[in-house]
Amino acid sequence: MPTNLRTGLQHVLEVVRLVHKSGMDRLTAVKHVAKQHRIDPQTVTAACTRSLGLNTRAFDEFLERENAEEFCQHLVRLFPQEQDCIESFFAGVVGQPPPSSLENPTRIVKTLFPEEMKQVRDMILLREVRDSLARWLDRIDLPGDLKREMRELREKL
Repeated sequence: MPTNLRTGLQHVLEVVRLVHKSGMDRLTAVKHVAKQHRIDPQTVTAACTRSLGLNTRAFDEFLERENAEEFCQHLVRLFPQEQDCIESFFAGVVGQPPPSSLENPTRIVKTLFPEEMKQVRDMILLREVRDSLARWLDRIDLPGDLKREMRELREKL
């Protein structure tokens, strides 16, 4: 486990590791991490829930093996600067696909929240529409009134 991670994130990943590798339940894993770091179990529980914007039920659902990829993405969105460590951790502990390479431009998408993802998608679609209108405006076989209307639409985009 990398030691340069934020303390709370490190506690979360330790709980995940204990649940998946040692077969502990969440409560036992939380107590184990708390004991190991000589802190109150509530501190570890808060790191696993409140600091991640989750309740205990949602955290328990994320701990299920089939939800590991979604949990990984949730953590990457909250800690985008730790994306490589989080993805490597899940690849090693849960058997996720290996982290995306630094050269892969789509890796930034994993750090977006759903609303941000929708905004990016909308921006891409609008750019496509604007480019398509520009291609149509270059045609010589379109009537002038249609070109004018298309030009006005393009300016609005």
